[in-house]
Order: sequence, then C-alpha cells, then structure tokens
Amino acid sequence: MRLTKLHAELAIAALFAAVVALVFQQTRGNMVEQGIASGGPYSNAASYPEALALLIAAVLIVTLAPRLWAARGHTPSGTPLTELSRPAAMLLAFACYLWALGAAGYLAATPFFMALIMYLAGVRSPVQLIVVPLAVTLALSAVFGGLLDVVLPRGQFGLAIPW
Repeated sequence: MRLTKLHAELAIAALFAAVVALVFQQTRGNMVEQGIASGGPYSNAASYPEALALLIAAVLIVTLAPRLWAARGHTPSGTPLTELSRPAAMLLAFACYLWALGAAGYLAATPFFMALIMYLAGVRSPVQLIVVPLAVTLALSAVFGGLLDVVLPRGQFGLAIPW
C-alpha cells in the first residue's frame, strides 16, 4: 500500500473529529455529573468548549469536502508504507517514554529515550549516544529544576537532583 497526501489529510481530519467527539462526550457526561453543565450559556461551563468543538467541526467540513471532491478519480503515487517504519518506531518510543516518566522518573527515562531517538535517527557513535543524552538531560534538569523551580517527575525511586 502507498500512502498519499490525501491519506495524511484524512488522518489529521480523523484526529480533529476525535477531539470534537471527546469534547461532546466530556460535556454531556462528566460535566453533567459534576453539575457544571446546566443553565444558560453564561452559567454553563460546557458552552465554551462545545462552541469551539462546533467551530472545529465546521472548519473541518469546509476544508475537507472540497479536497475529497477534487481527489475522486485520481490515483496519485505516494509513499510506500514501509518508509513509515522509522517514524512509527519514534512515535512508539515517545509513548513508552511518557509511560516511563511516571514509573522511572525524568532522570532515569530521558537519557534512554534520547539515545533511542538518536539511534533511530541514524546516529551510531557510542560516544554521542552516551554523552549527548546525559548532557542534555542534566542541562534541562538544571534549567527546569534549578532555575524555574519546576518539579520534574521522580518516578517510583524518587530520583532527583537537589538544585
């Protein structure tokens, strides 16, 4: 299978449609249960997110309908599906990193994640794969933890540098 620009546009449209659906699911479910989605438009906490969701849906329809109309009957060449294995691996690595932040903490998860992304991007030097992630992790920890007083995830082991 070959992926075309239209496939990418449809994937992004599906993402925005999912956001619209999620907004309405939350405003019709959780916000009603909490008692904050009742009353008129000025006292209803759900009216603003629903209005934005409707605006997103309208823009989505207005931009996607002409694109689909123009694409019918065309068979453009596209990108082979196999060429998306590296970006897919990077996306999977990022999802694992987000999970690992809670479990292992920032200081333990970030160097491994950075080294993995660098490796997937084509870096093969062992020195670069060790030094750069450690230096960037410590530098970002100093900036956010030391200068900006942001509490970085410590994980189950409570790893942190006392800046």
